[in-house]
Amino acid sequence: MKGTIKRKGEIAVLFDKASKVHTKNILALIMKTEEERDSCGRVAFIAGKKTGSAPVRNKAKRRMREAAALSGAPWPGRDVVFVAKSTVADTEFENIFYDMEQIKRALSDESDQAVR
Repeated sequence: MKGTIKRKGEIAVLFDKASKVHTKNILALIMKTEEERDSCGRVAFIAGKKTGSAPVRNKAKRRMREAAALSGAPWPGRDVVFVAKSTVADTEFENIFYDMEQIKRALSDESDQAVR
């Protein structure tokens, strides 16, 4: 997937300053793209040790990546970090995709409010 956030410091800034969207399986940290960068969006996928063993964490990130790609991520003008909750690896893929769609709707609601 193009447009990934790779630097630990950039992810730390998102944890500190970004708005949060909680769904059943995913926590999304959303922040407007910095002005000095181009307006294409970026994403990162995180699964902490509380999610499970390394294979379980990798499965969780793979499933989130696929659902995000199907939802059209990365979204222009937004940096988004997806943090897996412990349920991501075991839930049905349709539920993960539904969570991504909820996050996408939250993005569009946020941009609608900025226009007003």
